[in-house]
Amino acid sequence: MKRIIAVLLMLCMLAACVPTPGTEFVVNKGDKTVEQKLSTTYDKEQHFPARWDEDTYDANEYLSISFNAEVLTKTDGLYPVYRTRSAEITGEEATRWANLLLAKPESVSTLEMTKADWQKALQQYVDQIEATKAWIAAGRPDDGIDRDEYIPSDEEMEETYRMYQEYIENAPAENETKPVSDFTNLPQGPRHYTLSDGTDANITVWRSNFVGIAKGCVANPYVYYDYYYEEEKEDETEDFPWPKLWQDVTMPVEDAEKLLTPALEKLGFSDYTPYRTVKANLMDSSEGGLARQVTKGWAFTLHRNPADYPTVGVPYEPAQSLQYGSENTMANAYISPETLEILIDETGVRYFGYSAKKEIVGVESKNVELLPWEEAQMRIRNALETCYRTDWAKESNMKAQIKVYRVLLTSYTVHIPNSKEYYEMPCWVVFFDEAHYGIPEWMREDMNTMQEALFINAVDGSIVHTDWGY
Repeated sequence: MKRIIAVLLMLCMLAACVPTPGTEFVVNKGDKTVEQKLSTTYDKEQHFPARWDEDTYDANEYLSISFNAEVLTKTDGLYPVYRTRSAEITGEEATRWANLLLAKPESVSTLEMTKADWQKALQQYVDQIEATKAWIAAGRPDDGIDRDEYIPSDEEMEETYRMYQEYIENAPAENETKPVSDFTNLPQGPRHYTLSDGTDANITVWRSNFVGIAKGCVANPYVYYDYYYEEEKEDETEDFPWPKLWQDVTMPVEDAEKLLTPALEKLGFSDYTPYRTVKANLMDSSEGGLARQVTKGWAFTLHRNPADYPTVGVPYEPAQSLQYGSENTMANAYISPETLEILIDETGVRYFGYSAKKEIVGVESKNVELLPWEEAQMRIRNALETCYRTDWAKESNMKAQIKVYRVLLTSYTVHIPNSKEYYEMPCWVVFFDEAHYGIPEWMREDMNTMQEALFINAVDGSIVHTDWGY
């Protein structure tokens, strides 16, 4: 079962590749090209072709490259650069969002594991071991269950029993409930609120970095997307209940979009735009471990985009198949992407989740000068030719085949050298298939598959990447 971890490895500005002899190849040179361009007013619109079509050519003996790509750019031809910084989500903000989305609260309950919950977990551990032993004793029959055949040793089981007993002893007999009249001073962790209109809500606050508000949920809200369901609908195991709880979404997306716009304005996110819109169900693992479906509608994943840069709905990251440099290559640290998720049904917002807040410090340039299209093409070709690993192809006497199918000019968060702040920098994001692996083309639009991409700073042509540690 595939899952996109809600952590996309972000970009960095300091990168290096080892150039092939005679090839002009620009990495981050440590010069002031970016700063110089940001300090200069550029008053011309910058437009680029809508496609890049180029027949297959041999980059070297073991690599061929072709371009059959749509090119996605801004229609107005203006490319501003914002300066941003990470910021804490304040308690006042969380309280305001809760007041806007929910009826007045009457009581709040903690959501800790109780003694009974831990006792149930211990019994499930014992039952699982006994079931595995019985299955092995029966000759490992094919019963359609994906099993872990490992049987712990007596010492391991004794240590696990001791751990569970400690949890049971320290857990509360039951969760505490107390009356409340407002949402001020929201506590850390998940809480269950009963509301004056007779509904429930779950509010989760985590370290000034995440706030989740789920109307109708009690314990553990889960936005379950339709593409998860399509992949998992044959899975009917007791431990994985979501596919059998799924309900088809009949609400037209246009109706959800009409409700989204005023909701964003009311919540203070009017400069955020959706980059992924999918049918979804809001699920809840309620008290006592009972899973249930709460509602169905449209899930919008949004990001701050005041300049209306183009986006795509599929997830993407720096290609692991590219060798960005030696082990001494400097790389900036991971930057958590600021993300807003909202699920809307016919009644309005049912789930709100906001994380990794950034705030705009200023506008560095209203329209930064980008590299000309021909030079951007050269940087992209050179990066693919120089950084794609072909050692395996040489050893196997094969030829690697790269097919570029999309080129996106969008804004990405990159570090400012010697600063805790960031540039929201125009970058070329180059999507490509490694055709020699025979991956079907439909996976290019699969929102449950991470897409391989090369990142090029559109201002100075340097590679923008994350150091994967390989």
